[in-house]
Amino acid sequence: MGIPASNKMRQPILEYLAKAQKSVKLAVLIEDLAEHFKIPKKELEKRNPSGGKRFASNVGSTVTGLRAAGLLKSPRHSYLEITEAGKEEIRNQEKEVTSNKNSDKFIEMTSQIIAAYVVNNAIAPEQLPGIIKSTHVALLELKQSMPNAPKAKSGGGGGGGG
Repeated sequence: MGIPASNKMRQPILEYLAKAQKSVKLAVLIEDLAEHFKIPKKELEKRNPSGGKRFASNVGSTVTGLRAAGLLKSPRHSYLEITEAGKEEIRNQEKEVTSNKNSDKFIEMTSQIIAAYVVNNAIAPEQLPGIIKSTHVALLELKQSMPNAPKAKSGGGGGGGG
């Protein structure tokens, strides 16, 4: 595998420190991240042109960025803790994942409706983009008009009516 880029380390570092619920020594974080990313020992020994270990340097750079963003703090030398802003960042990431799943669900629903419509109706090819757009917009508007509606359970849904 290789050494992950800084952007691939941000979330695992935040989640690790959130689960720890206490100060964690940087060296321990580096060891546990190496295990998390399954980095072979040989890879961990690789050095930068400046002489530092590449993986440890990448973790250090990522931590520096997270501290500058206010997501981590260092209560004492070589120890790290997640801040409230860091915890909020994790919650936001979880919401984004859920939002993307919901978006995917709307795209799937739109495609199912369009497929059923196209099978049962003669339409010109140039009409298809407009039908897709109007169906998708209608589903989104329906969702917005029912903010407190119970969430549908996946699966099951019988064959449609019309």
